[in-house]
Amino acid sequence: MDRRKSSGRASGLLALGVLASMVAVPWAGAETRVPNPLMAAAGAAPALALSARGELYPRGLSAISALRLSLGALAGAVVLREEDVRNRVRGRFPE
Repeated sequence: MDRRKSSGRASGLLALGVLASMVAVPWAGAETRVPNPLMAAAGAAPALALSARGELYPRGLSAISALRLSLGALAGAVVLREEDVRNRVRGRFPE
């Protein structure tokens, strides 16, 4: 595994650890929790981004992986032009 992938994976794991601790522990004894812990996790890990559906995904996600993950957004349409498919996938995974 090259160094970039290794450091990206490590920062992703760190972000998930940050996310888990933020979700599990209320803020300074308050009754409320972090408003959007996924945004905090994505901000803490340069290798992660937040999708339009609020899902963490790796930056630089391959086009085929993004397409596979977006198949649900493509279902139901009778006709989709290539441009429509690109727009839907790009809308869900902008980075």
